[in-house]
Amino acid sequence: MSAGAAIGAWGAVVGLSATPADPVDRFVLPAPPAGAERERAIGALVSLLAMEPAKVTVPMVALAFHAPLGGSRCAVHVTGRVDLGKSLRASLVQRLFGAGMVARNSPASWSDRSTAIGIAHVLARAGDALVLIDDLKISGGSRDATEAAKVDHVFRSHFNGSTPLKGRREGGGRTDPASRCDVLSTGETLPKGPTASTLNRVLTVELASPLPGNIGELHARASAGELAAAMAAFLQWLAPQISDLRPRARDEEWDAAMRWGFTAGNRATELLGGLCLGMDFLLRFLGDSGVSAAEVEGHRARAREALGAVAMEHGHRVAEEDPAVRFIDLVGQGLRTGACHVVAVAHAPPPGSGERSATPPEPARWGYQLAHDVQRPCGSRIGYLNPRVPGAVCLEPGPALALARRVAEGTGRQLGVDERSLGMALHAAGMLVRHELDGARRKPTVRPRIFGSQPEVWAVKLEALGYSCTPDGTPDALRGTPGAGADDEVPPFPADLE
Repeated sequence: MSAGAAIGAWGAVVGLSATPADPVDRFVLPAPPAGAERERAIGALVSLLAMEPAKVTVPMVALAFHAPLGGSRCAVHVTGRVDLGKSLRASLVQRLFGAGMVARNSPASWSDRSTAIGIAHVLARAGDALVLIDDLKISGGSRDATEAAKVDHVFRSHFNGSTPLKGRREGGGRTDPASRCDVLSTGETLPKGPTASTLNRVLTVELASPLPGNIGELHARASAGELAAAMAAFLQWLAPQISDLRPRARDEEWDAAMRWGFTAGNRATELLGGLCLGMDFLLRFLGDSGVSAAEVEGHRARAREALGAVAMEHGHRVAEEDPAVRFIDLVGQGLRTGACHVVAVAHAPPPGSGERSATPPEPARWGYQLAHDVQRPCGSRIGYLNPRVPGAVCLEPGPALALARRVAEGTGRQLGVDERSLGMALHAAGMLVRHELDGARRKPTVRPRIFGSQPEVWAVKLEALGYSCTPDGTPDALRGTPGAGADDEVPPFPADLE
């Protein structure tokens, strides 16, 4: 049922209508077309599906035709420069569900100060349809953290199919309605929330191509209602099958992903299953609507290639957002920009004894700057280099994570992870040279015993930071004789770390 009338196997259902509130009242489908009108509608749909580039168009169109199938938890986000027509392309797909939903009249927007709860209500009321949330951007201002949290809330609730329980002033509790649609999002930036898990809940697609030459024709046909008529025809075709499909929609998505060549180990398979199923039903509909078998197979091959490319690119983006990868990158930025430093551990020169902190050779790479012919440490100390922990830099979890969070805030993106989770992520990424996960403590940290009372540290491989070491595992910064480096006027080690 749309805001106009219900559609069944025999066409528009007489006597049934709906009058939803704004913005859901924009979802208006005509009666299923017939004859020449139906042919024009199918032709408009084929032209939309053929719009270039395929890796952007195919996921959007597949998402639209998955929405009526049920089991909706799919989301696609299209990102790209402001001048590439993201909103216009997305509005063409949105107008499959209502000719009036042009780019400036999308059902929801990230940038109009809508709240996460407000957007969630639209996603719930829209039902088995596609909902476009337009214009996600990061301004670099004070609201970026709030916007990131909103994006994460919307996609998390949509993907999980649930909303939080909230208390009432008069007692008891309530839950907001869960999303029942598929979500198409656009923006100049990726939907990066306060945690790395945001990208695991939405398939990301990057647009890098200008608008195609036939965009004006497609816009005119969408405004004339031809795409909405095509969706009405699809719903009429789908109606006899839907009651059997709905109970097993999730299983069908998984099977469709396997048929389209995605494996169980692919991180994007769960996100792509719905798109594969939507494309299967769309291609069957086109075949039953008079499109030649050769043309249908051509669209299938093009869609398979496009979804494969999207899955690969999305996997790379998710990997880049891994908390361990982000943390190491942020630490590297801190060292290069003078926001922090690392000391070296060296034996005190005769007649002294014990260990002392020292300025490591190649100090510029470890957060030092030359001032009046003396290497001065910059910012906070986050760890130390120890020749007895070869091939690693020992990062103190608290100071290092605090530094990474400060650097992250300067980029407009939070690093939402705690010490233990980050330590486990570093271990899982193979970035630690030593850990105690095999013992009863089950911690990714180590406590070197050679200096007595020591803080627990992450022994991070130098290669993870892009630094090298000697063949025996000694860091480059500690080559030479023990104690080499500037150790004047520094307290005995490890007192300066306690």
